[in-house]
Amino acid sequence: MRNAIFLDFKPSDEWEFLKKLEKSTGKKYECVFADTHNLQGSKKVLRYLSYIFVPLYYVITSKYDIIIAWQQFYGLFYAFWSRVFKRDKCTTLIVLTFIYKKKDSIRGVVYDRLMKYIVEGGYIDKFICFSDEECEKYSKYFDIDINKFASCKLDIEDSFNSKKQIETGEFYLSAGRSNRDYDFLCEAFRKMPSRKLVVICDSETRSDLPKNVIWLNDVHGTEYLNYILQCRAVIVPLNTMCGDISAGQMVIIQGMMYRKIVVATRTITTEEYIEDKKSGILIDNNFLELDEVLDNIEEEQYEYIKQYARDCYVEKYSKSNIVDAIRTALNEIERDFI
Repeated sequence: MRNAIFLDFKPSDEWEFLKKLEKSTGKKYECVFADTHNLQGSKKVLRYLSYIFVPLYYVITSKYDIIIAWQQFYGLFYAFWSRVFKRDKCTTLIVLTFIYKKKDSIRGVVYDRLMKYIVEGGYIDKFICFSDEECEKYSKYFDIDINKFASCKLDIEDSFNSKKQIETGEFYLSAGRSNRDYDFLCEAFRKMPSRKLVVICDSETRSDLPKNVIWLNDVHGTEYLNYILQCRAVIVPLNTMCGDISAGQMVIIQGMMYRKIVVATRTITTEEYIEDKKSGILIDNNFLELDEVLDNIEEEQYEYIKQYARDCYVEKYSKSNIVDAIRTALNEIERDFI
C-alpha cells in the first residue's frame, strides 16, 4: 500500500503530525510537497501554479491508495485532473481544511463552476472542515451528502512550557492573512494613538499606516511565537462581509496556548472556538466596542480569562483532533466500501 500527504511546505524530519497519523492509522505515508506556502508578492503566482500542476504530475505518474491533502488545493486539483482524464476511482482522497468562499465577479463565476465540477465529481471521499456550520453550508450549496463532510477543531502542539517566559510588552498583536479586516483594525488604532499595534501578515504591505501601527511581513516560526509571548493581547479582526468561513482559528488557539487574552470578531466559527468573556472576548467590528474592551484589558479586568483560555487550549486544542478525524474518515470509507 502506498499513501501520501500532499503539503505546501517542507515538513521537519520529526514532524509530529506524521508520527501521530501513522501511529493512529497503522499506515505509512510519504510527504509530497512543494515549498510554496510563504511565497508572496510577485512569486505568489508560483504558489498558484503549484496548486494546479503538482497534482497533475502525480495523477499522471503515480498511484496512491490514500492521499491526505493538507493543502486543500492539491487535493482539489488532484480530483479535477482525475475527472478530466476520467481516471478510475482507485484512490481514497481526503481534503483537509476545506474552505470555499463565493466571489461576486466574472472570475468568481468561473471559480464557482470549477469548484462545483471538482466537488461534485465523486473523486473526493471526505472533506474535513474546522466548524460544524461549514459542513452543513457546503453540503447544501454543492448539493451533496452531508456525510461527505466532517468537522473537527484545529489542534497545535503545545510549546508553552518549552518557551522562555518573556515579560509582557505594551503592544497588541494581530496576525494572519485569511479573511482579515485590517482596514477596520488599523483605522481603529488611528483613533487610539496612545496604543501600539503590531500586525504580522506576509500577504500584503501598507504604506498609509498610523504612526502607532507597525506592519511586519517577514516574520515566521519562533520569531512570530515570541511576538505572541510579548504582546499584551491578541486581536483577530475578521471580514464578516465574506460570510462565515473558517478563519483565524490558528491565531486564536496560539493566543490561548500562551495564556493571552484573545479579542476576535464575532462569527459563527469563532463562537465555536471562544466562550465569550470566558476563554476570550468576541466583538463586532465596532470602534467603540473595541476601545472599551482594550480599556478593560489595561485595567486588568479580564485577567481571569488568561488561565481559563490556557485550560481551554489544553482540554480542546492540544489533542490529536485532525488525526482522529482522518482515522474516523478512513474507517467510515472502508466500511462503506465493504
